[in-house]
Amino acid sequence: MTGWVRKLNPRYWSIRGLVIAIPVLGGLSVTLLLFFGMQLADRHLQHLENDVKASLTYQHTALKLPILVKQIHADLYQLAALREGGAPQFEISRTKAAIQRDFRRIQILRLGLDPRMRMLDVDKRLDALAEIVTQAAGANMADAIAVSQNYDSHLNAAAATFSAMAAQTRLLVFEDMDTMRADTTRLVQAFFVGLALLAAIMCLVALSVARNISTPILKLAHNVEALDKGALDIKIPGTGRTDEIGKVARAVSRLQGSQRRTGQLEQERDDLNRTLEQKVAARTSELAVERERLANAQALAEQTRQEMTAQLRQEFGQVINAASAGDFTQRVHTEFSDENLQALANDINHFVDRVDGSVAAVGQAMHDMAEGRWDAGADHAFTGSFAEIMDQIHDTGTQISQQSGQLTHIALHDALTSLPNRRFLEERLADYNKLLAVTELPLGVLHIDLDRFKEINDRLGHAAGDAVLKQAAQILDELAQNDDFVARVGGDEFMMLCPMMDDSGQERDRIIALGEEIVAKLSEPVHFEDELAFFGASVGIAFSQPDTTDLATLVVDADIALYQAKEDGRNQAAVFSTEIAAAIAGKRTMRDDLLAALEHGELEPYFQPKYDARSLQLKGVEALVRWNHPQRGLLTPDKFLPAAEDMNVVSVIDHQILWRSVEIISELNAAHGFHIPELSVNISQSRLYDPELLRSVDGLSPPFALSFELLESIYFDDGDDRFYWMLDLLRERGIGIQIDDFGSGRASISALININPDRLKIDRSLVRPLTEKAGSSQLIKGIVDIARSMNIGVTAEGVETQKHANLLRDLGCDMLQGYAFAKPMPADALKEFCLKAAS
Repeated sequence: MTGWVRKLNPRYWSIRGLVIAIPVLGGLSVTLLLFFGMQLADRHLQHLENDVKASLTYQHTALKLPILVKQIHADLYQLAALREGGAPQFEISRTKAAIQRDFRRIQILRLGLDPRMRMLDVDKRLDALAEIVTQAAGANMADAIAVSQNYDSHLNAAAATFSAMAAQTRLLVFEDMDTMRADTTRLVQAFFVGLALLAAIMCLVALSVARNISTPILKLAHNVEALDKGALDIKIPGTGRTDEIGKVARAVSRLQGSQRRTGQLEQERDDLNRTLEQKVAARTSELAVERERLANAQALAEQTRQEMTAQLRQEFGQVINAASAGDFTQRVHTEFSDENLQALANDINHFVDRVDGSVAAVGQAMHDMAEGRWDAGADHAFTGSFAEIMDQIHDTGTQISQQSGQLTHIALHDALTSLPNRRFLEERLADYNKLLAVTELPLGVLHIDLDRFKEINDRLGHAAGDAVLKQAAQILDELAQNDDFVARVGGDEFMMLCPMMDDSGQERDRIIALGEEIVAKLSEPVHFEDELAFFGASVGIAFSQPDTTDLATLVVDADIALYQAKEDGRNQAAVFSTEIAAAIAGKRTMRDDLLAALEHGELEPYFQPKYDARSLQLKGVEALVRWNHPQRGLLTPDKFLPAAEDMNVVSVIDHQILWRSVEIISELNAAHGFHIPELSVNISQSRLYDPELLRSVDGLSPPFALSFELLESIYFDDGDDRFYWMLDLLRERGIGIQIDDFGSGRASISALININPDRLKIDRSLVRPLTEKAGSSQLIKGIVDIARSMNIGVTAEGVETQKHANLLRDLGCDMLQGYAFAKPMPADALKEFCLKAAS
């Protein structure tokens, strides 16, 4: 019962339900009013028709009956005359037949009388007439004539009776008409009252809709504007509703939560940055103070030692010379971590404090000697203070030597994996360089990089990443042989130096096999808190050459080989070669040239027309990027987009091509009177997430339709709320959404439903075999049927022949694009093309 009561509340009404229910209820009400009105009118018309028929019948009877009676009377006299005159029998029979015929006519008139009018003595009069006819048919002709003479006196009364009956029925007709008029008036009044009530009900429903639907929509619009301005604490109304308003309200609420979380994360990031900056500044200041204190302590200790040495040499000579040989200040390592530097400074301060006390005692003893107050006790005190100073100097020197060794180990090893670090690697390479100059023994370098390590950190946390690094370090350490050197040189990068006995192929094969074994071992998952962390490794291998003089170049070669291994698909080992180096150098050159091209405007749009499949009229153009390379000529996107993706400049290319294309088409339409109705531009996933996209689009305002073509290589099924939100914002700005290269990427039917594009473009790989393979037409027909069921337009690209165009038109494609009509062309060629088409 509660559920039905809730359904009566307008807050729970569906907008689509209201749109359907209001016209249906209004139509039913009007239909019922018309139905009852027609029923009432039909009843009155039936009565009116009966009364009119009765009136006509009585009028006809009043006129016809006297005539028939007179005819019967005449026939009776004729029959009597024929009988008296001895007429032939056939004449007598004919006269009787005439009398019988007229009597049947009177009987027919009698049967046509309305039972309501039989209240008069009409039946009696007709029965008397029947008696006359019966007697006439018999032999008693004289009685028949006598009765008929008596009946004459009743003839006028019968006619008057029927005339009165006709007049009475006419009065009934007028009464029925008056009744019908009154009922019609009441029906019209009831109809208008019903319409008024229906209008009042619809007004109430409209007011309820305005209060429960339109008003919440306006409030949600204001809330979205407030969210866009940064008001994240506002309350979103309508989230508990079950209709479309509730869905919108919950979506706005999720957007508010997302922005609030984003704001909180940004605030936490800013707070963390400020805290880190403060800690770094404070730590830097503390470190500076500690270094200054250490320097002062060292200077004070040195000064004290020198002063004591100078003074004691004068008194004890060779004893002090032997003691001064242990200068501990030369044994302090110059590079420490903050914690060990602080500990060392504390030890030295403590030592200086102890020495200060002893020096003060020695100074006091020497002062007493100078004043002549020296005695045996003073001599014992002086000797004890000097011995204590020497013991402290020896003990502190030993402690500093131990700490220096520990700090050296810490400085040269990774704290997490305990492997040597990059600095240790550089020192070992320097040692190998010295050894290479003497022995010329070759060296193999393996550069190892863990694959999918960032995914482990993002999915399982940094603790899982640390476990993976420890496991990788343990595996590499176990695979290393006696003379091999393993180091961790970066976040997820390791390097292994493998000395070789000679430069033979066998030794090279051993190093390559080691690299492949590393790949195999590091492909095994790591168990972490009931989870499996799956990762892999890519390995770059390089060997020194007989003419190698600096092993630092060997590290660069291994890095190039590692890059090639990742390019080839990861989880494998690659060996450096001059060909790989040349290819990498070419890619680097391509990147440098592309950056220069973006700066100098060498990228420009080329335009390919699109036509209506049936009328072959120009429906628009697609802007395609081309690069006029100074040395390599005109380059298509497949030559330079991979480099652009590596450098994360695809969004910059999209921005330049969009603005330049809009300027060109606007100028052609305005200056030359062309009518290019639509411009479509490709957009990458990185550009779609670019926060500057909306500001860039808002500054365009093109005088023609603008559409963005989404490459189907985008993971549509993984689209988050931000992805679909951006598409909605673009649609609000009048920009159409199309899916490019449909059938070659990852767009599913659910993605089509979620994105709801205005148009999809069938990929040329499906169009090209259309004239050769029978199954291709069925595939394209299926795509067209799906698109039509979702009210999505279909464009076929790669149309190379007229036969392609005819088949695609018959299959249902409504727009065509390809070499059969025009190739991509620059702006000047597009102008000439349009002029030629217009002429």
